[in-house]
Amino acid sequence: MRITATIPTRGRPHLLVGCVQSFARLRSGKHEAEIVLAVDTDDNPTLAMAFDLRATFPLLSVRGYDRLNALGSYYNDVCRNHPADAYCAIGDDTLCTSIDWDDAVANAVAGDPKGLWWWTCHGPRQCIYPIMSHGWYTAAGRFFTDLFPFWFDDVWLREIAVIVFGRDI
Repeated sequence: MRITATIPTRGRPHLLVGCVQSFARLRSGKHEAEIVLAVDTDDNPTLAMAFDLRATFPLLSVRGYDRLNALGSYYNDVCRNHPADAYCAIGDDTLCTSIDWDDAVANAVAGDPKGLWWWTCHGPRQCIYPIMSHGWYTAAGRFFTDLFPFWFDDVWLREIAVIVFGRDI
């Protein structure tokens, strides 16, 4: 199964090392999992770190952008250009602790090819980073809206899911 995990990042290159390493090292290797860093081209320190990490982790891709107006636009562009069976949103300050996370995503999609899920966080921080099947992405026509300049796309998507499923998921 093909999985695209997107990490938009700006001005926090020091966080990328732990984030990328945790996802790269804890994947099962059973699936074609690609991690895509979405980086603004005017952010030289983050671009440099992204390309340093790319040299170490072949599953990593780097996409450069002229700064986009909405965070959701980065996810939408990556999904358009890196088609997959499942799409994952990841924050650049996230550390993966789930062994074989890609296998868990693949099993969820196999069980519900039009499904939508959220990562679970440990600790006091609420996490609403979505995992989206290609079926959901196709029906919605995008990963996130382009309505919000920073966050809130994830909250909006969760509210839509509550309407669709009739319960919080």
